[in-house]
Amino acid sequence: MGEEFLRRYYELSSEKESFLCVGLDPVPPSVRDRFVIPRHLIEEHGLREGVRRFSLEIVEAVAPYTPMIKVNAWYVLPLLPFEEVGEIVDAVKEAGCLALLDAKITDIVSTKAVSLHWIEELGFDAVILSPFPGYQGGTNVVYR
Repeated sequence: MGEEFLRRYYELSSEKESFLCVGLDPVPPSVRDRFVIPRHLIEEHGLREGVRRFSLEIVEAVAPYTPMIKVNAWYVLPLLPFEEVGEIVDAVKEAGCLALLDAKITDIVSTKAVSLHWIEELGFDAVILSPFPGYQGGTNVVYR
């Protein structure tokens, strides 16, 4: 998968004259004050549908300018069912972009294998993994 992903990324980057990777981080207004999903989407459609609509609108708006769209797992997966995440991935690919999942997976081998299975089932082209960060600047925040 790695070589094919890079080949496709370079191909799309050349076509679009861009190396831009757009992050899809749909944050509800209840989480913070700035850089959030427009309130009217949540008020009119509810949280889940507002997140879905916002995500699809962003994909449509940025796809002509970017070869890759990065979906942040922790902004999307808690809010949308599996099928709707798949719908966003399909929209990314149908718009001519690569779909990258920002999951920062750090776990034992068997858990990573299961994670990668479901990520592939959703149709993502690649995933961000994370090496063990160590204590300082990594797990120490858990013990504060």
